[in-house]
Amino acid sequence: MSMSELRVGAAHLRLVSTDLSATIAVVPLDPSFCISHDDLLGARPVASGLRDGSAQQASRAHQVSDALQAVARFPASAVTSFSEADAALARAF
Repeated sequence: MSMSELRVGAAHLRLVSTDLSATIAVVPLDPSFCISHDDLLGARPVASGLRDGSAQQASRAHQVSDALQAVARFPASAVTSFSEADAALARAF
């Protein structure tokens, strides 16, 4: 099969988007990871380092979540674009 013969169904692409969107929900960041632990550690420098590291980890988790959401939207967005292009071609002929 050549690339020009590749066929992908719209329903399948929408299903991929739905499945990816559902996967994002199972990659949570535990909120307790970002709270202050000064009283538990007893050493401010260590607690400060943990807090800074936690803030960086939270930022990275949000960036990963945003990227996963963009990836999840792409297949359904492609279906919409293909459908609109097909409709435009049908109107042109």
